[in-house]
Amino acid sequence: MIQSSRDQSFDYDELDRLTDALGAYGDLDYSYDAIGNRLSLTEDGVSESYSYAPDSHRLEEILGTTTDARQYDAAGNTISSLLGSYTYDDQNRMVGFSNTGTTASYGYNGKGERVRKTVNGTITRFRFGPSGALLGEYDQSGQAIREYLYMEGQPVVQLQGPVPAQVSYLHTDHLGAVLKATDGAGSVVWDSDRRPFGERVETVAQVEMLLGFPGQYYDQESNNYYNYFRDYDPTTGRYLQSDPIGLNGGNNLYVYVMSSPINNFDPLGLKCCTIRVVTDMECVIRANDKFRKCLHNMFMECNSLTGEGGFIPFGASVIMCSSPPAHDRWRINCNEQLQRDLLKCKIEVCYFR
Repeated sequence: MIQSSRDQSFDYDELDRLTDALGAYGDLDYSYDAIGNRLSLTEDGVSESYSYAPDSHRLEEILGTTTDARQYDAAGNTISSLLGSYTYDDQNRMVGFSNTGTTASYGYNGKGERVRKTVNGTITRFRFGPSGALLGEYDQSGQAIREYLYMEGQPVVQLQGPVPAQVSYLHTDHLGAVLKATDGAGSVVWDSDRRPFGERVETVAQVEMLLGFPGQYYDQESNNYYNYFRDYDPTTGRYLQSDPIGLNGGNNLYVYVMSSPINNFDPLGLKCCTIRVVTDMECVIRANDKFRKCLHNMFMECNSLTGEGGFIPFGASVIMCSSPPAHDRWRINCNEQLQRDLLKCKIEVCYFR
């Protein structure tokens, strides 16, 4: 059902950064400096300003109705903010958070997936699928808290509680982020007027929904999102850690998806993907060994793959590390799942047209 009250409109600057958003959450205006740091946010006429270290991208202070001063360690990890204090391991993964009344710790497996969270003594364990998708959350005894089902990479069902679980059907947007959830009768059991950078404004909460933008999981204790290799602060549109892949992830080490969260997403917390539409994809292949290695032996299971070099057969086409392609642009017409698989490379951007 179309609801005009849920309409939103957006404006952008010449660098495709979001400058204005109008929706049920109000009227939001953003400004940026030359390298993408947010300088101001004005919400319904009330402004806050952002200041940065002169020799880095590190956010030092937010000045508005309150003052949020931030501190960092030598590796560029945020160690304190208005919300609390953070600690990290030697891989710059967040392993602790604390504020008045809350103490949390986090544990990771060898792949970098966060598999354990303890908040004030309560342990939650997480299970991930082969592709890195979150499959479920479990208590210390192994009982399911929530489990998730996916179709072509998109979350479509949430099962809450042990058997018989409460079943919720998930409705996602063009990015794959959950907009609302319904029960078997079609009644809305969870809904949110999500702000552009992911801040939660729940309007219906009969079930708990902790999935955020693709690859993100909401941590209620800190009001941040776990985003696989980093942690994301939706109030600032920035990560709490510097980008692990450095400038390969863009010219700003902290900003989320080039400040264009309506069009872009970052499932791993490394580098953004850009979605235009969902049928045609043009991959720009540059002379980049990391990119070729990422695509090495990945079968392009399309009905056809054509470009300046002509037709390439179904099912057995690879880009070899030792043999760069003769042409730098190929148009791929294939299913959405393959498009998402290709985007997992995160080394070069594949633009949907």
